[in-house]
Amino acid sequence: MGLNLQLQALTLPSGTEFPGTMQDLENLIAEYLAITGDENFSGINYGPTTPATADQNKPWFRTDGSFHGIGWYAWTGSIWDRVQVLPQSGTFASAPVAIGVGQMYFATDGAGLCIWNGTAWVTADGRQGEIRMVRGTTLATILAKYPGWAQVTDAVGCTFGVAGTGSTHGFSDRVPETYLGEEEHLQTVDELVSHSHPISGLYTERMSRNNLGIDVWKDGSGGETPVARSTDAVGGGTAFNVMQPTWFLYTIQKL
Repeated sequence: MGLNLQLQALTLPSGTEFPGTMQDLENLIAEYLAITGDENFSGINYGPTTPATADQNKPWFRTDGSFHGIGWYAWTGSIWDRVQVLPQSGTFASAPVAIGVGQMYFATDGAGLCIWNGTAWVTADGRQGEIRMVRGTTLATILAKYPGWAQVTDAVGCTFGVAGTGSTHGFSDRVPETYLGEEEHLQTVDELVSHSHPISGLYTERMSRNNLGIDVWKDGSGGETPVARSTDAVGGGTAFNVMQPTWFLYTIQKL
């Protein structure tokens, strides 16, 4: 309810005479005027004394013992906590604890703007489940700057692809949180493009074809010998790398 204060004149004592000076008259008027209407004012708590339980639904303008202002406070359900116009700041290690949920703190040593979630400070940016790739040489250093985050170990060694159905580009549908691909691949014969090779070596000149349909070739002694022709084998059968050029970073997720 709003505040509507009124001045109400009180009854002067019998036989009161008006003073002879303006100042005395003003003092008399002030003494015999009453302020009414404050009974409808919801009010605020004011001063250095912790408000009573019945007044926990009202804001508290807290002061020190000399009534110098400290700031606005509100009851969180468990404590009187400061209502911040601007967040407090300092190193992350010096951030207050056991304060109201949603209170903010700016950590000057790298954690940035943080919010108290009821049990710990977490970064103000990022939603639960959000994943980021972050530059840094040690995981401990990174997590110190990202309170409320943890490493995504499932992503180690992988690149990211987009899951979903209904591709408009002719690509396959992909199921979320599944894996595909390999770091290296050993090629099979069936994966080779069909091709042929020229034959070189001892048998170089075809003489005739026998009744079995097999070519007869000259051999090194001058004779004629039916042979099965093939090229020399080459290659070591070693698997080859199929990874694209990749820059590896730590991956973290908001808890």
